[in-house]
Order: sequence, then structure tokens, then C-alpha cells
Amino acid sequence: MSERFTPRESDERGRVEHISEEERREIVHRAFNDASKEIRVEEAREENLRRLENDTSEERLGYLVGALRDGSVYHDEASRNYYTVFYQANREWLEDSIAPRVELEFGKHYAIDEYKPDHFRLRISSEEVYDLWKQKFEFPDEGVGQSSWNVPSEIKSADEGVKACFIRGVFDTEGDVSPESSKSPYLGISQKNEAFLSDIGGMLMEMGIRPGKIHTIDKESGTLRVAVSERDSLEKFITIIGSEHPTKAEKLQRIQRLLGQRILAAK
Repeated sequence: MSERFTPRESDERGRVEHISEEERREIVHRAFNDASKEIRVEEAREENLRRLENDTSEERLGYLVGALRDGSVYHDEASRNYYTVFYQANREWLEDSIAPRVELEFGKHYAIDEYKPDHFRLRISSEEVYDLWKQKFEFPDEGVGQSSWNVPSEIKSADEGVKACFIRGVFDTEGDVSPESSKSPYLGISQKNEAFLSDIGGMLMEMGIRPGKIHTIDKESGTLRVAVSERDSLEKFITIIGSEHPTKAEKLQRIQRLLGQRILAAK
């Protein structure tokens, strides 16, 4: 490159010195906000970790088993690794809900990566953890597919707290919330496995949450949904089950506000 096109040190220094006072304030403001956001995120994660430490091991495992509805458990013969993988479009959820439970329960190394644009996964390489899902929680054989994976017997026989954590994990991966345009709010869980949804409905009933009938939402794929739409049941679902997924948690808050407004309107 010729000398005339090479930026000189004096030129760079001059550009910095000629930044206006308003631009300086904006730079400082952005830096302060970024630092404050990082501190808030770190504080929230520490608080979440303390909360999860108060959960029982069975409750933490229950949530992880539910979250595996959007995961995989497999043996990679080529690399001789036994993998557990949780998939999500929201990296924050993997970092704040899955990773702390993995640390508390297993103390195993894990990695989070963006395996394709805007899609993330948390991977654990451990034969011990692999065996846990397969033997205790009946994760299906490789190649069979999750459509054959019913609610594990370990979850069915668990107490209400574990069942609530399990359903929350399922909802955070397979759940959906009615759009803002809908006149009738609902919360749903969608799957192709009717037996699985039937068991979910039964566990909700045990908690006093009345779901509607299982119905088809996509004939081509055979996808079914069990949904909750009655006001009292919606309130109980939000209180007892809730959500840890950032986007779905916000939507539940919207439903909660809507229900509050309807109660005031009725009065």
C-alpha cells in the first residue's frame, strides 16, 4: 500500500481528539449500560442458582427429563462418546436453566455452541449420564424416535413437586401460548404422542388444573395438543407450573395481566 493511503498515528489521534462532547457522553453511556446489564445478568444467574440449590435432586432431574423432549441421548461410536444434548433457539435458557442443573446434579463438563445460525445446543459427554436417561427415565433406543417416549414411570410415581418441574421442562420446550390477537387465552403442549399428552393431562388434573380434550392441530404431521383455557386452570398453571423460558415467561405474564383485567371488568 502506498504511503498516502496509510493512516498515520497523528491522524488516528486527531480523530479521537475531535470527537464531540455529545459523542463522548454517548460512548460512556453505552459502556455504562453494557456493564450494568452484565452485572444484572450475573446477579440473576446467581439468584437462580441459589433457588435451584433449594430444589430437591428429584425436582432438578424432573425438569431436565422434561426438557429432553427437545433433546437427544445417543452413543457416537466413531468418537466413542456418550452424549446428552439439549437444543434451543434461546441460548439464555440453556445457560440459566439447563447448565445450573447439570452442574448441581452431575458436576460434569458441558459445552454450549451455536451449531447452526440462531440454534444452540448444550452437550454433555458422559456414559454415566447417558445411562441415567436410558435406564431410570426410559429414554427410547436410538433410531426409534421420541414419539414412542411416554412419561417415565419414575415421574408418574413422583410427588407433585417433581411432576410440576417435569411439566415445566416439557412446556419450556414443547409448549405454546395463545397469540395476543386471540380472544380466548390458552396454554398448550403439543406432541405426536397421544399417550404422553394423556399422561400430562392426568398429572395436571391431580394439581387441580383442568385441560381440554386432546385435539389435532396439524393433520399432515399428526401433531396433537392438550391445552388449558379455563380461567381458574390458567391461573393455577401459571402459579404451579410456570415457565423458565424467557420468551414464554413473558407471555405467561401477559396472560396473567389479561386474566386480572377480565376479573376487574366482571366486577
